[in-house]
Amino acid sequence: MVEHTTENRGVGGSIPPLTTHAPTLVLLCAPSLGILDNWLPVLHAARAEHPAWRIVAVIPDRRTLTQLDAADTAHVLADEVIDATLAPLHGGRWILTDGFLSAVDDARPRRLFPRLRTRAQRARSADPSALAGPDARVLYDIHLHKKAGLGPLLDALGDTPRFSHNHGIELEADDALRIAPKDPKNVRAAFVYGPSEVEPYAHNFGLEPSSIDVIGIVRHEPAWVRTVIERSRSLHTLPFEDFALVVSRPAGSSYLPHDRKVAALRALHQVAWREHGLPLVLRTHPKEHEDGTLADAFPAEEEGVSWALSRAHPFHLATRSRLGVTFLSGVSVDLVALGVPVVELLDVRGLPEHDRPDARRDADGRVLFGPYRRDALVIAADGVEDLRVALAAITADRGASLTPLTRAFRARFADPGGATERLLRRVLSA
Repeated sequence: MVEHTTENRGVGGSIPPLTTHAPTLVLLCAPSLGILDNWLPVLHAARAEHPAWRIVAVIPDRRTLTQLDAADTAHVLADEVIDATLAPLHGGRWILTDGFLSAVDDARPRRLFPRLRTRAQRARSADPSALAGPDARVLYDIHLHKKAGLGPLLDALGDTPRFSHNHGIELEADDALRIAPKDPKNVRAAFVYGPSEVEPYAHNFGLEPSSIDVIGIVRHEPAWVRTVIERSRSLHTLPFEDFALVVSRPAGSSYLPHDRKVAALRALHQVAWREHGLPLVLRTHPKEHEDGTLADAFPAEEEGVSWALSRAHPFHLATRSRLGVTFLSGVSVDLVALGVPVVELLDVRGLPEHDRPDARRDADGRVLFGPYRRDALVIAADGVEDLRVALAAITADRGASLTPLTRAFRARFADPGGATERLLRRVLSA
């Protein structure tokens, strides 16, 4: 592997090259860049406490690599502390790039011959095994062991101590389909959100209960929330003073077919804007522009009037959101924690994979699809009439709509006070 002496992003010094033995935090950015939100507070704390340590990101999927975005607050915060990124090329090779955001350009394929490396890429040739060793710590999500394509990468990292934190926000339950690591004792700790997860983590992944640390949601520590909001404000101006925040996702899954997503968006536009005068602000997924649903659902001439897109961070958007609307998202938990009532607008009625005779149902016989309805963390809405009821209730008494969601949240998730420090101490003491 080539020597790497990029400037330390935190203090302006130089970091040891990867050919030397020096403490290194290796962040495995999979299955998506969403994992950044949960590990970023720890990386920033590590940089402040140990400025000479290396922090290296590994992005194993080229589709993930292309989603790096200099307008995304989490990506900017990552670029401030990540010294180098191990990025994939076509054909299975790797290169080591400086920083984080530059990886997408440095790993860009040749136009006509994508499998041929450029001269610069050959000079930056790298191998994941160079990151392995007793001086390194792998920060990842233990759920990745179910992804066969990541097996060679995890094998290359060898017996480097590993630490797990879920890439999203979903409470673990017993699941016979989970895949345990081949060497569970090398997972020195799994950091979980609430006490209900200890037994499922032990059962699903073969972990000793003593290795499972209940810390709450690290990214909810007040100081970190303030940091994220301030950084997002420096990058983005919110389009409206008051709005409904729509945390969207691409159509095409078994629970969100194209036609049902379009119907949900049209219902939102009708009820929020036409009936309540409340514009929509959409936080879209990077792949969402490909599904065509926004063009099908919203009048193009009303963009900036009745609806708008925003790349601002959800914490920032929450500061002006009257409510949140999701189609199944862990961001719903963030919003409830920040005092925003959330409606989960999702209609699985008649969908054979989900509306089954054995499906769990609420008192009204509706399918309790997904973890957020199951745990009473969202206001469930199947269609336009449910949406009307929810919007009317929130408009009449927002606090009353939020109270049961907050109660459910506090009953299930541990207080995150001091979580960043606790997590960092455990990583460093391994």
